[in-house]
Amino acid sequence: MRSITDAASLRQTTWWQTYGGFSSALIAVMLFSLTVPMTQLALSVFPAELIALFRSVGAGICSLIMVLCLGWRLPNKKELAGLMLGGAAVTLVFPYTLSLALGKWSASNMGVVLAAVPLITALAGSLLFNEKHPKMFWLSVALGAVILMFFASKQASGAFHSSVFVMLAAAGIGYGFGGHVAKTLGGWQTICWMCVIYLPVSTLGLSVFVAQDSFRWDLSWSMESILAMLYLALMSQWLGFHFWYGAMAKVGIGRAGQVQLLQPFFTLLFCAPLLGLALEVNHFFYAGIISGAVVLALRSKARPLPQGDEL
Repeated sequence: MRSITDAASLRQTTWWQTYGGFSSALIAVMLFSLTVPMTQLALSVFPAELIALFRSVGAGICSLIMVLCLGWRLPNKKELAGLMLGGAAVTLVFPYTLSLALGKWSASNMGVVLAAVPLITALAGSLLFNEKHPKMFWLSVALGAVILMFFASKQASGAFHSSVFVMLAAAGIGYGFGGHVAKTLGGWQTICWMCVIYLPVSTLGLSVFVAQDSFRWDLSWSMESILAMLYLALMSQWLGFHFWYGAMAKVGIGRAGQVQLLQPFFTLLFCAPLLGLALEVNHFFYAGIISGAVVLALRSKARPLPQGDEL
């Protein structure tokens, strides 16, 4: 009788953990969905270098305050290695390459291209940390990614900027290492320690940049661009990762990553009011197809793996 009760309690705990993990992933995706339009708004006034460095410095200062006030333990050596590798990707490389790419691409096209990130994240989890997925999981993810990349290529007439590939790789690596470290360190602690570790680098970089003769503070900067910069630092670079890494710690790197397939369509909806972009019928057509791929991928991962059905 006790074993039955314990099993039921375990199932309930697992269900709540899974539900909480996907809820956190959805919140993170909503926050991340505004990153592209906010970056586009910031680029109307600020250069790409300043946007990337300000994101890192702003999130780093907030993270340092959290670490000092809450007295979190220091990461161990294994965790530190993941924090340094993942932190470099998400705090320095990704913000900079995203800003560079948006100088060539429209926000709507870039928002769709970022849907390739879940596939790269799943690959990172599999190759780096030996996460196992059934064949249907990989087929569903590949289908979703191919459709999205076809859509992006069609919209941009096939003109991919080189920074796009670096940006996608940085996102996958940063999510993979961060999600792995979060399993032992915690999601909130993971992003805070990443930002703290690279705070000296980003502060030095920002100081050098603003000291250049080519940079001038301008009182005519628009308030919306300033608010966009604050959003990128506090939400995209900091709070969003609290929910994102927390979700990965609960449900795994690959499973949480699939929720991000919904991000391009949230981004398109945000681009319409913020940037004045007109939504087209084919946006919703692709949204329906990719949403189906997301559901299929998540359901295939939720079922137990049959013997010999792992990749």
